[in-house]
Amino acid sequence: DLKAALYTVPPPKEWATHPIYLRFCPRAHPPLLHQHLENGCSSCGTNGSIPVDSAVSFESELLRGQFLARVNGVSPTGASEEYFKGRTRHTSIVVQGELKEDLEGTDLYTGQQFDRPVYQPPQVIANMVTSVVRRFAPLLKADVGEHTRLLSPVLAAVQKIHITDVPAAAPRMEVNMRVKEDARLLYGRPSDDVMSSQDRKRYYERESNLQKAHLRKGWVITMEFYDHRLDLSQFELSILGKFVDMCPYVSGQPIRIMTQCLSRSSSLWDVEVWHERQLIVPTSSPSYQATIMGRPSKPAF
Repeated sequence: DLKAALYTVPPPKEWATHPIYLRFCPRAHPPLLHQHLENGCSSCGTNGSIPVDSAVSFESELLRGQFLARVNGVSPTGASEEYFKGRTRHTSIVVQGELKEDLEGTDLYTGQQFDRPVYQPPQVIANMVTSVVRRFAPLLKADVGEHTRLLSPVLAAVQKIHITDVPAAAPRMEVNMRVKEDARLLYGRPSDDVMSSQDRKRYYERESNLQKAHLRKGWVITMEFYDHRLDLSQFELSILGKFVDMCPYVSGQPIRIMTQCLSRSSSLWDVEVWHERQLIVPTSSPSYQATIMGRPSKPAF
């Protein structure tokens, strides 16, 4: 039952990455394409969880690749401590994969999307936050309502991107890897200078430039998303200098790490992140799964 699967997860005592639980979204990665649920995966947990500090393979309708999560404060073996040393960032997500079809840069968006209504702060606060975000993400798609979404073009949002048409030249996926920026296949020739990540992000904030970005079947793309505002280990977001608990705002839904192809209504990848404070474990149910509930606490705004 897909609806039941969307809002149930194993109890926290079974989470290898406690206090958070990562999994591929059941809707975006159905069993036929998601080997972790269909055939099992030696690098995944027995309950379908995605580990941290270790790359796992996945496949979607549009991409075949690997997913690596690094979360500061959540490292059972301490393997990613060297990566985070001296850095303020809380998370680093690296996704690498071979495109299965040609795609357009104007079609690829990343961010947050919720299936159910989320808690909405007072309109004045919402307008202020949206205004600030739009200064840095002018192509932001923001819809608040029954199906809230906050999405930006992935080429203008991702912190680091490496693109090659030679699979052997792709960065090696390992716990302390650092992605070296090189997206020349999108905007130039191999002999051209490499744009810095900041210049590339500003370049693709213009719709006219985004329309020139054509991604080709067979290219291997490596993207790194890192963040110093969202602390997944605490499920808190730094907003205007204040750490805000995300639990009462997301209404019993996960934070998502995803990139979508809007015209296809399909995801290249879609990973959910749950926190133990979102859960109420039924004491009378024989099921090993926990029921997702909204946390009954007062929101910060």
